[in-house]
Amino acid sequence: MTTTFENGYAEVYDFLYQDKDYLSETQFLIELHSRLSDRQLLTRVLDLGCGTGGHLRYFPERVFKCGIDKSNQMITRVKARGIPETVAVQADVGYVYLAARFDLVYSLFHVLSYQLTDSAVKRILQSISIHLEDSGVAILDFWHRPAWEFDPPRNRLTIRQNDERSVVRVSEPSVDYVLSTVSIDITTFISDRATGSYTSTNETHCMRAFTLSELESFCVSQGLQVVQSGPWMRHGSSLTANEWYGWIALRRIPSLNR
Repeated sequence: MTTTFENGYAEVYDFLYQDKDYLSETQFLIELHSRLSDRQLLTRVLDLGCGTGGHLRYFPERVFKCGIDKSNQMITRVKARGIPETVAVQADVGYVYLAARFDLVYSLFHVLSYQLTDSAVKRILQSISIHLEDSGVAILDFWHRPAWEFDPPRNRLTIRQNDERSVVRVSEPSVDYVLSTVSIDITTFISDRATGSYTSTNETHCMRAFTLSELESFCVSQGLQVVQSGPWMRHGSSLTANEWYGWIALRRIPSLNR
């Protein structure tokens, strides 16, 4: 099985996603928490699949922040940021236990879609249920299965460069419409522009798409309920069949609160 987000790919991850608007996404999380939580003051947040800490750095300094990621390379980069009031832990998001609970638990950049099996989906939801305060909110984004019928995954070429280096990423997907999964072969070429030398890496990222009804069923099985949903980064809109990326907000089912 190919390891993901390690070695050379982790090294250029932030370079490839330099245009990603982490600030606006974090503000979106904070606003959803404010709207949906019984407790307005945000004091503790948990990021399941935190990557290099792109979202964690934009929460207020007073907020205690915990990031979980399976990749040691990613966790090393979170720690290197020196984000105030932040702890970074290397662990599988489905097998982590922190003996603490949080006002906001979130898992973004399609971490949920990396959970390929039903049991893996239930494990990450169980992690959320264990760590979420009774008054808290959990927010996840995901690949929306109906959109594949309108806009199937296709080959993509990404190029980023500055005065020091050039990075070219080639992504080639292979879709299984029966299992609702896609296997993406990612080859990355990293060039030193001063010397002309280059290295290359290859990773295979396997991901799963969901319907909203599927996720609602999974959530209920772990004592959670979907209290709101929509297209990513939009309020007050329904998730339609041509929307590739959706989000769900979860609360603990009251009868199962501890």
